[in-house]
Amino acid sequence: MNSLHIHTERLTLIPLSQEQLYLLMTDLSALELRLDVPLSADIMTEPLYPVIRTKIQKMASLSVEEYCWITYWLIAIKTPSFGVGLIGYKGIPNLHGEVEIGYGISPNMQGKGYMTEAVNAFSHWAFQADDCLAIRAQTDPHNIASQKVLQKAKFSLTGKKEDLLQWHLSKDHHLVQQ
Repeated sequence: MNSLHIHTERLTLIPLSQEQLYLLMTDLSALELRLDVPLSADIMTEPLYPVIRTKIQKMASLSVEEYCWITYWLIAIKTPSFGVGLIGYKGIPNLHGEVEIGYGISPNMQGKGYMTEAVNAFSHWAFQADDCLAIRAQTDPHNIASQKVLQKAKFSLTGKKEDLLQWHLSKDHHLVQQ
């Protein structure tokens, strides 16, 4: 699985295996050695632990091809090589061809365009799959940085649900923007 990487001008996105997700929660030093990439100490936040445990459980029943839709991908700056964030989908495309994206980046790496670059590349990767027709996202109304990332990545604000802003990017709209 880890032979699949997404490369941009400044970043490499690396899909993490079940074992690597476990190390992300338990032993960052061991994960750094496995990936040969130093990691930002604040890459893990408390809310990620239950999410990662769920991802590991889901991945146990999936084919290797489906892992990439469930796992987190490490966002690594190329020069110098340094892991600064995580990005992932919350499952394989549903019956409507939709997936939901989630992401986070080390606070000291915000405002440099890395997350927008990662979201754009990750969206492009997803839309290469025939069954992925749209990407959804949710943001807290107070998370202006995340809203700016989605705006720059050409997502459209579609409304509010349960106190979260709802965002949408269609495959057709994405391909026109390329």
